[in-house]
Amino acid sequence: MDIDLHKNETMDEFKARCLQVFIKYVESKFHLRHTFKAVHSEKPLNDTHIPPKGSVLCVTGGKVFYYYIPYSQPGSPEYSRYLLKSIYEFIAGPLKSQVVTDSAPYDLIEMEGLPEELNKIVARLVELKKEQKKAAKQKFGEGPCELNAFNKFMSLWARGDFRAINDLFSEMERFYEYVREVAPQARDYFSSLLDELAETDLSTKIEKIVFGGNSKA
Repeated sequence: MDIDLHKNETMDEFKARCLQVFIKYVESKFHLRHTFKAVHSEKPLNDTHIPPKGSVLCVTGGKVFYYYIPYSQPGSPEYSRYLLKSIYEFIAGPLKSQVVTDSAPYDLIEMEGLPEELNKIVARLVELKKEQKKAAKQKFGEGPCELNAFNKFMSLWARGDFRAINDLFSEMERFYEYVREVAPQARDYFSSLLDELAETDLSTKIEKIVFGGNSKA
């Protein structure tokens, strides 16, 4: 990985590039729905610099600031930022919030080299998903299942046939019940991967170059 200082590159530019190398490595290991970006800027950023469904690690004056869009609430700021003190703080904070989520069971399906126990979970998830699609096709016919399901639901609702409505979505519920059941195991697995990430040589190098140390405090 290219983490050597280039000719005519400032130290802040170098730090930003090192962080981007780290982000690319993370993206190769995890299925992220969130975009992390590292940049160098001599001036503070604003909300226009933050990608949709993303956040920015910005190197300014030798320090790293984390910029993000808060949850949309009346009166909330358009963006927020805080000082990142180490790469380990990034792993345990922003990165973990995007990796260890309720979507962890779905993300297992995208992973390779899983332990046998998790491979069994993935196989069951895939099996239940296939059963769900098959049942949807039988109940709703060909075409977009979402539209057909909505039309069928409205028809049953208008007739007051609530038992049929329950039968209609029973296969879907089986799938989501299993997702909820295995979610803790999936989250624990991704937490362990983040712990391993913090122990890699790359994390140690990034910590030393960008943050000036190798402490996991």
